[in-house]
Amino acid sequence: MLNIKIDTSEVTALAKHIKDSSKRFDKDFKEIFDSIKKPALGIAREEAPKKSRRLAESLHVVDYAPLEFGIEEGVNYGQYVRHGSPARGIFPHFKKALFWKGLLHPVANAKNWPGMKANPYGVRTAIRARREILPRFGEKVAARIRIIVEGKEY
Repeated sequence: MLNIKIDTSEVTALAKHIKDSSKRFDKDFKEIFDSIKKPALGIAREEAPKKSRRLAESLHVVDYAPLEFGIEEGVNYGQYVRHGSPARGIFPHFKKALFWKGLLHPVANAKNWPGMKANPYGVRTAIRARREILPRFGEKVAARIRIIVEGKEY
């Protein structure tokens, strides 16, 4: 008769260690994730148009989910900066819409708006963030995983 005994005490200890470490890893991962928000916002502000700096100063971080965030504009003309606008005429809607003292009658077509060229600063921000921030983020996560796998405590 052949007796085989499989000792699972080390496997059980390893499973308990992984379970305990995963809770700490979730917390650490959230901290690591939060650490990339400020640099990403800084890059977005650097890439934003510098005409008045109002757009750049209105940018802010918005959390969509625990591990998802975005950078939004706090001005109503942001979409026109990013996507541009077509050329068009500006027409008066009311009788005295474009009337001022000294002018004998309202102007029918006061101005031709030449349009606005698109400035895709959001795309440039994403490219720079991927190049500058993502490698550091990956290194931090890899270091934390290494600590868990090797069983080192902090």
